[in-house]
Amino acid sequence: MLTNTIRKIVPTFGYTVPTREEFLAELAKTKYTPDISKIEEYAWMPVFVCDELKKNHLKHNLLGDELHYAGPAFTRMTFRLWEKRSDPTASPIPMKAQKEENGFVRYFPPPARIKGEVWIIRPQQFLVLDTYKQNTVEFRRKRVEVLLPHRPLVWLKDPYKDPENTLSGYRPPIKLGDELVYIFKPWMYIGRSSFWDPHLTAFDYEAGSLFKSDREWCQQFYHVRRPGKK
Repeated sequence: MLTNTIRKIVPTFGYTVPTREEFLAELAKTKYTPDISKIEEYAWMPVFVCDELKKNHLKHNLLGDELHYAGPAFTRMTFRLWEKRSDPTASPIPMKAQKEENGFVRYFPPPARIKGEVWIIRPQQFLVLDTYKQNTVEFRRKRVEVLLPHRPLVWLKDPYKDPENTLSGYRPPIKLGDELVYIFKPWMYIGRSSFWDPHLTAFDYEAGSLFKSDREWCQQFYHVRRPGKK
């Protein structure tokens, strides 16, 4: 009680002031994560990854030991995805697809959604991820809307009268319903044009791999395939 009374007069009473070296060391840890104090208010944070951070890929361990898989997802916005030529280990660069862009090279990768994975991680892990991605310099960590497709289970009143249930013998009272899309808003690393525009040339970079889909809401999408762990 005496300590609390003194701290009302001298707020720093009883606390150890860090040295200048300790202060600079801690400050350096948050160089690429200026919003760490805000995101640490939460116990878990979602992140959308579409590169070597995916499961069974080279840098998946950077997501930390405490994490949960939310499922595959597609970005709601369209991006222009660049990949470095002759270097399968280099990070792909998702760039926001602008309506008006100057130069032929900027139109080389067509705008499309990106397929990736959503993971729920501890917010402190962004200190590692932001440093690896050079957040605020090479990439910008932003909240984006992604689409998580799923098919719910539908209970049948009479499975034997259901025309879509053609199984012989025992027929379970459930079936897969029509595909639905759940909108989620995780963090995503997007390339900064101020840094990458001078580097994205057709000599060093090329468009990412595009895949076609039968889904009405996603005719084509980028899907990054990277070397897995040995």
